[in-house]
Amino acid sequence: MHSAEDFPNGFMSMVTDNPRVDEKLRRETAAAGLLRSNHAGILVIEVDSGGEDDAGRLFSGALSLCEQDQVFLLAEPPAPWRLSSLRTVLARHRTAWFSEFLRTGRVRSHLQPIVDLRERSVFGFEALFRGELADGTPLLPVAAFEAARETDQIAALDRKARHAALEAGARLLSPSEKLFVNVDAAGLPGGAADLDDTLELARRLPQAPGGIVFELVESESLASSSPLHSMLDRLREEGFLIALDDLTSGFSTLAVLDRLRPDIAKLDQRLVHGAWSDRYRARLVRAFVDLAEDLDLPLVLEGVEDEDDYAFICDLGAHLAQGYYFARPAADPVREIAVFRNHRAVRKSA
Repeated sequence: MHSAEDFPNGFMSMVTDNPRVDEKLRRETAAAGLLRSNHAGILVIEVDSGGEDDAGRLFSGALSLCEQDQVFLLAEPPAPWRLSSLRTVLARHRTAWFSEFLRTGRVRSHLQPIVDLRERSVFGFEALFRGELADGTPLLPVAAFEAARETDQIAALDRKARHAALEAGARLLSPSEKLFVNVDAAGLPGGAADLDDTLELARRLPQAPGGIVFELVESESLASSSPLHSMLDRLREEGFLIALDDLTSGFSTLAVLDRLRPDIAKLDQRLVHGAWSDRYRARLVRAFVDLAEDLDLPLVLEGVEDEDDYAFICDLGAHLAQGYYFARPAADPVREIAVFRNHRAVRKSA
């Protein structure tokens, strides 16, 4: 039996329910000298150890992403046990470095303060992913999470990031300081069960449970899923707080707020940064601030990057904020917010 990780070195069996894609597969693999048999709709191809990249280029070039999603690799033909789509397998091959990173790389967290504008103090710290390859090369967060999603390994990466966040909180924060830990909802197919090891670690922190905020990302498409709700129920039963990340404009955002009822919400930086100069976005941000006030929902305005952003959100009467203007993420938490010292906000309106 083979697995997706073996592709494309050796004999591989493929199947598709789309006759057009099947014909294209047979034509292209035969022309490339890879096709070994075609029986009962199952194509068997052979790729030697030196031809992996050639095979990857062949399939990537011959089939669109949609077509790649309609082709599945099989084990032990003729038993049609589907392993994974060709698209996922090709992605794993292109990003072989990522699986190696999961095995041997380093994951840690930098902490960025979330500030209380009314108290002019630090409200808490968000733990943000930082990674390094085994040779010490820094790994950009966006590259790591894109590779994880492309190869269906988001659960493994998200687990490592959560644990690094909790370890940083245990090491660097006092019991009175809140720790925001990102949880990718798409990486929790099993709901609460997938958080067992994370919760075991979280319970040992001096901030637990009320000082630990699990911040949901990628939650909009899963807001109605039973596993997500079971996870939230369990977190709340144990006393942890829930934050909803990256609120944007639109009905779907309001529906997610209604379904998930978070303890804290965060407004997307794409709405906030520069909103003072954009009448439309300024009104949206103001509406969210007013709504949060009416709901008694703490709202963090993300993306406060300069003095104009700061003056604008102060003018709105915002409560909580986060952004480079206050402090960048750092290995050691920044507790003294320089802009709070003798700062006089300038009124701006869109």
